[in-house]
Amino acid sequence: MRHGKAGAGSPHPDDGRRPLNAAGKAEAAEISAALARAGIAFDFVASSPLSRAVQTAEIVAPGRKGRRRVELWDELKPEAAPGAALSRIAGLPFGPSALLVGHEPGLGALVGSIMAAAGPAARAGRAPPSLAVKKGGMAKLRMLSLSPAPRGQLRWLATPRQLRRLA
Repeated sequence: MRHGKAGAGSPHPDDGRRPLNAAGKAEAAEISAALARAGIAFDFVASSPLSRAVQTAEIVAPGRKGRRRVELWDELKPEAAPGAALSRIAGLPFGPSALLVGHEPGLGALVGSIMAAAGPAARAGRAPPSLAVKKGGMAKLRMLSLSPAPRGQLRWLATPRQLRRLA
């Protein structure tokens, strides 16, 4: 998932501390409610450590008693090397439903790399595709394997408007 809308011209000179704006918080709450109505829950949640991503993760997938709410991954930061998150994903237990919250263009490139590893582009040595995930949007992948590298199939790519209309 890409983080929600954040305020431009925030009082924080450090971009990493720029929070969600009111519209971003409201949209994330609506998406959280829609995901719950649709029966979509997450066993594991990781986020970029930037404020707007952490806030989005905490709103969309609130922690349950006895569970860690959000794990922070530097590999999901905007400046992280392409594919940096792949090794972290490969270390996840195969089976739980995971939510990763990050930024563009890295998030779209990550999804594209996972998809390409499962398709003919990887076998032909072509560069992986990159998807554009809108702010507050989400891509759902079905993981096929995690070793030797994460590979999976895109099940859907949804805009915030589509997510709010679930179930």
